[in-house]
Amino acid sequence: MKSRQPNQTASPSTQLSPCSICMGNHPVAKCIKLSSASLDEKYDIVRSKRLCFRCLKPGHLSRDCQSRSNCRDCNKRHHTLLHGVNPTNQTGQIQSYYSQGRIQEAQNRHPDSVTATANASSVSLTSPGELTTITSSKIVPVFVSHRDYPGKEVKVYALLDDASDTTFLTNQVKEELGVPGVETNLSLSTMHGRRVISVSRTDGLTVERPDRRAKIDLPRAYTKDKIPSRRNQIPTPAIAEIWSHLQRIKEKIPELDKEIDIGLLIGCNCPKAIKP
Repeated sequence: MKSRQPNQTASPSTQLSPCSICMGNHPVAKCIKLSSASLDEKYDIVRSKRLCFRCLKPGHLSRDCQSRSNCRDCNKRHHTLLHGVNPTNQTGQIQSYYSQGRIQEAQNRHPDSVTATANASSVSLTSPGELTTITSSKIVPVFVSHRDYPGKEVKVYALLDDASDTTFLTNQVKEELGVPGVETNLSLSTMHGRRVISVSRTDGLTVERPDRRAKIDLPRAYTKDKIPSRRNQIPTPAIAEIWSHLQRIKEKIPELDKEIDIGLLIGCNCPKAIKP
């Protein structure tokens, strides 16, 4: 009786499907053309090849992907090679102006540094019957003050960013309030690279609605020269008028105040401020 032969090892040509990007004999995740591309180029390559953003395989979208793997950098549902990719507003997807930006506080007094994620998000909408794309963010007018200086307040626009776990204010607002701060350094990492910046840490800030119906204590905040947002992203009654399902609330949206700036970013570490 003839003995059974051990299973033969498949030849390299049958082990793997050709790479969808360069047609080489390797997985897409090992493709040099993809890994060496810039973030914007990676997004364009994966989108043009109709690959899943989570597993880099064709035939399905990331929302339908059965893979259990997440990004090793942020643990979100995209491939690690695509960490920091910023979709363009032509797709109508959520944009991130910090693009998975990670901020690490390096304090000499504390050997264990603190890591913060800031993703100032906006949503792009295309007007019905038009080709114009309108970008709008959750930006509202508030009065900001300090609990130790109740007589001084500044009216600013605040960006409510549930994709950020940190709160920021501009240096200008801090100076107008005249509040003290602790000088420290932040190692700022974004899609453009990493750099260390000098900032001030401030505790004790509060925000209040313009109608004085609600007042909230803010968590620890850090200063920046500018909040990553644009004035044309501030919601207005005119924007709500464009969509029929928003017309019923247009009267509740304040007119654009040209006298105040976007001076505050409130993250999800202050849920009272960003809850629906």
